[in-house]
Amino acid sequence: MRKTGVGPIKSNHVYYTPDALRARALFLIACIVGGILTITGLIYLGFQIWRAIVLTQNYGAAIDHLNAHQWAGVRQSLTEVYKLQKPYRDSETLWLESYYLPSKLELEAHNWVDARTGFQEVINLNPGYKDALILLKETYYQPAVISLQQKDWNTAREYLGKLLQLDAQYKDVSTLFRESYYIPATQDLKAGKLDAAASELEELRNIDDNYKDTKDLLRQIFLIPAKVEFNSQNWEKAQYLIQNFIQNYPDDEEGKTLLRESYYQPGNTAFSQKQWELARKYLMALFELDPGYKNVSGLLKEAYYVPAVAALDSGQCDTASSLLGQLSKLDPSYKDITQLGKKSTGSCIAQLWKLASTNLSSVDLNGHSARVRVVTFSPNGTLLAAASEDNTITLWNVQTGQLLKTLRGHSAAVMDVAFSPDGTLLASASKDSTVRIWSMPDGASFHTLKDHDVNTDALGVRFSQDGRLLASGGKDSKIIIWNVRDNFRVAQILTGHVIGRINGVYGLAFSPDGKTFVSTAEDKTLRLWDTTNWSTVKQTSAMGTVKSIEFSVDGSNLAISYGLAGFRILDPSTLQVKKIIGMEKTKINWLSFFPDATLVATVNSDDSVYLWATDTGVQVRDLKIPIASCVEFSSDGIYLAIGEKNGHIIILRPQ
Repeated sequence: MRKTGVGPIKSNHVYYTPDALRARALFLIACIVGGILTITGLIYLGFQIWRAIVLTQNYGAAIDHLNAHQWAGVRQSLTEVYKLQKPYRDSETLWLESYYLPSKLELEAHNWVDARTGFQEVINLNPGYKDALILLKETYYQPAVISLQQKDWNTAREYLGKLLQLDAQYKDVSTLFRESYYIPATQDLKAGKLDAAASELEELRNIDDNYKDTKDLLRQIFLIPAKVEFNSQNWEKAQYLIQNFIQNYPDDEEGKTLLRESYYQPGNTAFSQKQWELARKYLMALFELDPGYKNVSGLLKEAYYVPAVAALDSGQCDTASSLLGQLSKLDPSYKDITQLGKKSTGSCIAQLWKLASTNLSSVDLNGHSARVRVVTFSPNGTLLAAASEDNTITLWNVQTGQLLKTLRGHSAAVMDVAFSPDGTLLASASKDSTVRIWSMPDGASFHTLKDHDVNTDALGVRFSQDGRLLASGGKDSKIIIWNVRDNFRVAQILTGHVIGRINGVYGLAFSPDGKTFVSTAEDKTLRLWDTTNWSTVKQTSAMGTVKSIEFSVDGSNLAISYGLAGFRILDPSTLQVKKIIGMEKTKINWLSFFPDATLVATVNSDDSVYLWATDTGVQVRDLKIPIASCVEFSSDGIYLAIGEKNGHIIILRPQ
């Protein structure tokens, strides 16, 4: 039978019980574990020794690099240290110093960007490290101050603006930032660079509206150009600038006064110079702005009243009526405008001449002993010159009828006289073959022109409208053009009319625009000349010798008389007849246009004087002058002068 269970085990003749075997196994395990632990400890100890050596070496290297200012080396060595241990000793301080120290050096060297980058890195790692934050601010502050000193305003503003974002209370950064606008603005203002100064001050005003005298400087900038234009009397530009100023400074009293003066001064000046339309323009604008300013109300009313009265006196009915109507809107009871208004509707000069019921004042001037050939008014209407067959010329004061001078010098009958457009000269033509030039108003003869043929009559004289030329015609059939400004040098001799002793040139007339010239002669022709080259533009035959020729003031009509029945009104550009007036009445020897060409005064073959309406062709008045020889209206139409065959002169005026 087999036995079961575990019994003693024999080994090498030694028998172990199970418990003993377990004990031996445990011991063996313990020995193995102890060996492993011992080896592990030795390995760990070795690692620690190696680690300590590496840390010491890299740390020391970091210090060496720091001392040598090898900042990248410091960080590289510390990076190796941090691979083993972080922190290690004062490695973090060394790391910060590797940025801090070079940043300080860059700051001292004014390498602002590099310094700023370094300090920013320090602050990112440790915001409170040493004075890094202050030094970071200095990287903006210091270059800003230098830029200000160098007047590099934009750069200064850039630095100061960033510093303000970082620390608005740092040192005087706020003041410096404002000064970076204020200083250049004041300098630009002194230099007259107003736009640049205004731009800078506007920026400063957005930053600090109350900084120093910013508001006042900006006010000056808006006002200075206005004052410049004001002082230069560029009134409209000044007004525009002042109005812009007032939009920004509505309560500024200086601006308000300046605006009012910019209307008052030119208005007052124009008023004193009798530039009525201009005066009304400025004074009305001021009146609408401030009707109580100075005496603007009175001046404005007078700027309507005075020219209205003058318009009435000169027969400008429409003008007078318009002015009085506008004045009545301002002040319907002003002076005698009601009476004047009535007068303007039907009692103007031309209408007065037409009305047979109108009384005419008459002044009889006696200064000649023979026939008066020509009468003519000075351009301003104050003088009347008369040429006579008694070889003299008389000068009269139109208003008083006083004989001012008798001009002597011609040795034969004086056939024609003419004033220069400015009234400073008088030209005369005589049968003694000469043309004389007299200074006005003293009546001194200072030129005797003798270029017409000897023993031939000088028959007519006329000045061009610009006063540069004088034309004279004679019995020698010549027309001589004299250059007034070149000491009356002969500029041109026109010989278009048939030459012969019976073909004298009687009629001469420059067009009002000076571009053309018309002449008539005993060869029974009219010639139209181009004054630029003195070529004949047009020639036409007449029914007889043209005795009198005259342009209307506006140059649109040319009136001629032949000494035959009626007179003709021609188109000056073509010499074609537009209208024949008085054909059935009488022969007409002399004529004169009323200033507005609505009337023509004529001397007839029976020596009477008629007035004709040019629109209807109707004789509107017989002036009952029995022995007239010539006639002329004054330039304002107020006076009509009539020369007589007995040497007398009559001046008529409607009452």
